[in-house]
Amino acid sequence: MSATTGYFVAGSSWLHRRNPVTKLLTLGLVLLAAFLLPAMVLPVLAVVIVIAAWTAGLLRPMARAMRIPALLLLSILVVNSLFFPGGTDKLVSLGPLSITREGLTFGLISAGRVLVAFLASVAFLFTTLADDMLESLIARGASYRIAFVVLSFFHMAGLLLYGALWLAIPRQPGEESLLERMLHLGLDLASRLSGRPDGRSGPPAMRES
Repeated sequence: MSATTGYFVAGSSWLHRRNPVTKLLTLGLVLLAAFLLPAMVLPVLAVVIVIAAWTAGLLRPMARAMRIPALLLLSILVVNSLFFPGGTDKLVSLGPLSITREGLTFGLISAGRVLVAFLASVAFLFTTLADDMLESLIARGASYRIAFVVLSFFHMAGLLLYGALWLAIPRQPGEESLLERMLHLGLDLASRLSGRPDGRSGPPAMRES
């Protein structure tokens, strides 16, 4: 069958038959890995997702869906390659502009993280019906409030993915992302509350009288 319902692509593949909650948890782990682990894991994640889509008969729909983030991925790569602050190793000069090795590397890594997040999200949405997710959550004891939040994810998938990328991608090349700044602020706050400015855990040192 080639009919679609929302994002869902009808089919009976092994990926379609997996439990919706299992796929949701897997998606969460892949997104965390894409943005928190070293860049060397990105090619592995991308290859695994593409192979999974191929074996589930979703390679063609996924390729068509790549038109959505294509401009974003290209802009990330071009802007960082040409305007990365502090880049000194010039690869190609284009008049007053230069492509630097540092900018190209940062752009490739940033675009790779976005690409993996998009591929994983699309694979999930293509193989999971919102109704099945709702029933699966309620059957496992989730409250209707939690089920409604998850159901809203399906209808606002694009907006939520945009929000996640807004948190994870730096506003300017070379800057920390908002997510990284929030993590650093949280760690700093925790160290201050624990009385250890050096960030180490444990009780504060006793003062000498």
